[in-house]
Amino acid sequence: MVNRTIRFHPDKVSAADRPAAEARFLHLKIARDVLVDPIKRFAYDRFGPDMVGWRHCSTIRDFIAAGAQTLLPYYALSAISLVVLGVLGYLEAGRYWRFLVFAAMIVFETHTIMRPTFPAIAAKLLNPIFRTLGTHPEFLPFQTLELARKIAIAIFIAVQQISPMLRDTAPTTPQAIELHQNQQINRINMLLTDSDNELSRLLGLELAPFQGDEQTLSQAKLRVRDWMVQNTINNVPEVRDAIGRVRERKRQEAPPGARGTK
Repeated sequence: MVNRTIRFHPDKVSAADRPAAEARFLHLKIARDVLVDPIKRFAYDRFGPDMVGWRHCSTIRDFIAAGAQTLLPYYALSAISLVVLGVLGYLEAGRYWRFLVFAAMIVFETHTIMRPTFPAIAAKLLNPIFRTLGTHPEFLPFQTLELARKIAIAIFIAVQQISPMLRDTAPTTPQAIELHQNQQINRINMLLTDSDNELSRLLGLELAPFQGDEQTLSQAKLRVRDWMVQNTINNVPEVRDAIGRVRERKRQEAPPGARGTK
């Protein structure tokens, strides 16, 4: 890191490359200062690059206090939003699990920030996998916290979507059962009314070419009515079975030479 800082020193490059070199030199200097200072390294691991701007901090206690001040509005606003939306009836489904995940996230973040070691999920699970695969740098505590926040949000969304399907909404009291049945009957009546209106509209479109020809229109209506009646009757299971039995009896009573033509 020291060799790289010297390499990109603004005095070592041409005047044309000096602005870019100054920015790179400042970045490397800040990174070196963080790496060589155990207190700043502790703060960086837990709060990320934002801690570089906390100029008034000099001890671990100062950095933890500053980090808590930045996180407190986030969690306070989240808690208020959950309570307000729950009171308004928007987050009734899965409310218990949502608050449980929220409390677990607060405990996990507090534990990660306060402890001198990395969280177990990063040290024992994520980082060994990354070292083995070599596809991703090892997670620092603040990166583990960012991942945990995303997982918590995903759980919130999943709970909101799944909980209504898991709740038992079947009525249990006689009054509730009667109300549920009445609601179902009303829905069926509405469906039948809509179907009747749609059928009338389609029938009117089909008969539109015969408007003005009353004789043809009457014959068409009679044929459509007869077809609907016959179709309805034939779809009744008892009628269909009776017709089938009559046809089978006629087939058996027919002469042997005529059975193959039935």
